[in-house]
Amino acid sequence: MMCLASLPAFADSYTFQTVDVPGASSTSLKGINNAGQIIGTYTNSSGTFGFLDSGGSFTTLMAGGVSLTPTGINNSGQVVGNDASGSYLYSSGAYTMIPNPPNPVTSGPVSMFPVSLISVLGINDTGEFLETALSPAFPGTATLIVTGNSSTIVSDNDQIFVSGFNNAGALVGTALVVPGYFDEGFLQTSGSFQTIVAPGSPSDTYAEAVNNLDQVAAWNYPDGLLYQDGMVTIVDYPGAYSTQLLGINDQGDIVGTYTASDGGLSQGFIATPEGSSAVPEPGSLLLLPLGMWLLIAVRKSSLRQRGRSPLGCPAPL
Repeated sequence: MMCLASLPAFADSYTFQTVDVPGASSTSLKGINNAGQIIGTYTNSSGTFGFLDSGGSFTTLMAGGVSLTPTGINNSGQVVGNDASGSYLYSSGAYTMIPNPPNPVTSGPVSMFPVSLISVLGINDTGEFLETALSPAFPGTATLIVTGNSSTIVSDNDQIFVSGFNNAGALVGTALVVPGYFDEGFLQTSGSFQTIVAPGSPSDTYAEAVNNLDQVAAWNYPDGLLYQDGMVTIVDYPGAYSTQLLGINDQGDIVGTYTASDGGLSQGFIATPEGSSAVPEPGSLLLLPLGMWLLIAVRKSSLRQRGRSPLGCPAPL
């Protein structure tokens, strides 16, 4: 059994399981839904491919014969991703190309120009897409939430890079604080813009995913980071050289990637809070040996409130 320090608002301990796509030399997990379905990428002798893992059954994602890189999965099992030809929705075994978004809901000249989709970043349980787009009306690229036949700009700041969202529209990503030098993770909700920084570390922090409880999966090399309510917790795969937390579901199950040595190949993993049901992965999961211990260091990050622009975006940094 694993023994960890007691953490308020977080699981006391995690069971770590390695996920390797059969025949792959490396695997990276990007997202997990509440049913335990997982998206990610794997590399073998033929190249790098996206996949969907449903209970140990792996589906390689190929839209039009080209490998699709998945970026999001919702609790209905719908997957979104991108390839060289465009962005796609994968649902019930079928691929649908995602069209250019409708013009954003805003006043001013933006509505006079067409908007071109660059990539899809995620999908939530209401079927909304998180997208990056380009228009002559934008100062650079913009991030949009697309709902049916309408879209709303959530960031048009080229120093802000959004990577995920949840059902309530909370956003996570990376804010460029000092160009070319220092990045901070962030969580933006309807009431605040909070920075996520690894305590005591001058290096970049990347916030990757947020669940519907506003728990954030993040990383600051070489550590994986879990954020909630102003607290940053280091969660590292036991014995790993480096860990990245890349996805989290509403049960608190975390997926990501780790390397065993400097320059080593990445491997995927699931970290399941003890006391919850582990996701069964017959033939693909290697349960860590019993008796392995992991201490999680808990530190509080310094949070700074930032202003908000009229469009609800973070004010320029």
